[in-house]
Amino acid sequence: MRQALAGVYHPKNFTLFEWDFAVLMYELGGKGVTHALHNAPYALPARSSLTPVRRKTPIVASSGSDIQIAEVLANMRSVFTADRVPSRRLLHTFCVDEIAIERRPSYNTSTDEILGLCREHVGCLSSTKVGETLASAREAAKAVKDDRVHLGKEATVGAIAGDSRNDYGAKPILVSPTCKRSTWQDSALIQLTTVLCWLLSAVGETLQGPLASFSSDGDQLRRMAMYFVCMRFIIEAGDPLYVIVGSLIGLNLYVGPLFITMDFDWKHLLKRAFNCALLFSCVSDTCT
Repeated sequence: MRQALAGVYHPKNFTLFEWDFAVLMYELGGKGVTHALHNAPYALPARSSLTPVRRKTPIVASSGSDIQIAEVLANMRSVFTADRVPSRRLLHTFCVDEIAIERRPSYNTSTDEILGLCREHVGCLSSTKVGETLASAREAAKAVKDDRVHLGKEATVGAIAGDSRNDYGAKPILVSPTCKRSTWQDSALIQLTTVLCWLLSAVGETLQGPLASFSSDGDQLRRMAMYFVCMRFIIEAGDPLYVIVGSLIGLNLYVGPLFITMDFDWKHLLKRAFNCALLFSCVSDTCT
């Protein structure tokens, strides 16, 4: 009552559209956008009001230098619940890219681990487990201050998307902080680990269908990794795909394990082509 008299308490009934819109803004823009829209003339629900109505899908973030199979399998079981499994088996695409994150450490209460440290250098620590003392936390803090380990400024996110007209959204299965100093071997290991997990998981290939392609942006190291993984074998007579693509003259018939192909964002392909054309133009003008 005192808050209402002071003008800081404004109870309101929200429509279904306002609830859905507020949840969407929270997922896309985070706490800052949600707070701004709550205090704007639109007066959408606050974050505390959204908590009971949001559907939470717990994702286990990686804390070590390698993506653990157990972590990916746990995320697959969490993401692909009974109501998110297609009614028939489909082809699927593994999408991978980086997203910006806050550069700060975090604590995983379920695994008792420090999160947020870059996977490229976290291996120099004796352990990311906190335990019953502050030894691990102090070691990690000193390593960050000495620039031996970094707080991840981005996170590598891998997701599975079904090639379907319905429910084609990408569902994340791995999250790993990075300081952007990884190698192409690191990216290749992530791709191969995903293939293995999709084969092993009870909610993976057996239930939903095989992985057909890897998709990403134009990152140079990731392109190298995809070429390493997806240019290993050539489709030959007798293979299931040969009757479909074997007679297509000029088509690249090289594939990866389980006939996986690679796919890059066409905008990045055009950008690289434009840069190459510009470079050759500058070289020609210089030579002239």
